[in-house]
Amino acid sequence: MRRLRGEPKTVLIADDDDWLREVLMALLSDEGYRPLGARNGPETLNLARDRNPDVILLDVALPGTSGLHVLEDLRRRNATRDIPVMLVSGEVDLLETGRLHDVDGAFHKPLDFGAFLSKVHEATSS
Repeated sequence: MRRLRGEPKTVLIADDDDWLREVLMALLSDEGYRPLGARNGPETLNLARDRNPDVILLDVALPGTSGLHVLEDLRRRNATRDIPVMLVSGEVDLLETGRLHDVDGAFHKPLDFGAFLSKVHEATSS
């Protein structure tokens, strides 16, 4: 287990899959991060604005407002435009979607937890 030094970095997990969201939050907590969870687009936008996370893992297929619409909204707002965002999906061609939306990473479901943690660490270390 890699423990972070100093103030814990905040990671927002935006996914409507309760099980996956809770597993990722527990994993991040064990690694020394401060995880936040959101179940839908509006909740994600509110938490991003109010809590200013260090990185966001964003499900493309969120209910309420799609993950791509959330991403566009995040990029339009001064307070959230520079937050690193990583996309996750079980169905979408994430490589192309990631290139089009200039994201910091993309993961297919089921997630490779090791690769996910490495990318989060990379995004929060810069």
